[in-house]
Amino acid sequence: MNRLTVNSHNLAGGTLQMLRSIVDVNLPKFLAHDVPLFHGIINDLFPGVNVSRVRHTEFLEAVENICRQNNLQNVPFFIEKLTQMYEMMLVRHGSVSCGGRI
Repeated sequence: MNRLTVNSHNLAGGTLQMLRSIVDVNLPKFLAHDVPLFHGIINDLFPGVNVSRVRHTEFLEAVENICRQNNLQNVPFFIEKLTQMYEMMLVRHGSVSCGGRI
């Protein structure tokens, strides 16, 4: 599921950034059973291009420290959702989160 390395295709920088933006903005919105369909559509639009997740080292270290300080469990699903929200905020000017407080 973490696919964001450009293989031998000769993509212009703008095309790759557009693809990353499409993935970063839309992927967090989908339910688990919709993700394979989304990846299929991306593969149809950009055949042969594999996009792997960017590793946000400083962000992940900060998340780990904050989890430890607040006695929160640092589970993969939680980290994935935080990372998706972070990536979405990098390409959007604003966002809305709904739900109760923890």
